[in-house]
Amino acid sequence: MQGPDVPEITRHLELFVSRYCYNLNSQIFLERSSNSKYLSTIGIEHVANSIRTHGMGIMNTTVKNKMKPEELWNHPGMMMDFVST
Repeated sequence: MQGPDVPEITRHLELFVSRYCYNLNSQIFLERSSNSKYLSTIGIEHVANSIRTHGMGIMNTTVKNKMKPEELWNHPGMMMDFVST
């Protein structure tokens, strides 16, 4: 069974964030709970393959659609990008 594609995840980002957590050691997103016997996982390889298929533009579109410009400017990670360049 194939997991959700990155464009599908980005369209429903709030739902994804509320339903999944990230396991740093295993490099997977793990479903927090499920009504079925099994929890869904999304491996980092799956995410990387999806980005390769659809292109990096989907990531830029997601950030632009999900964050307002003032949030981008005030986000600590974004400031680091400006400082390091």
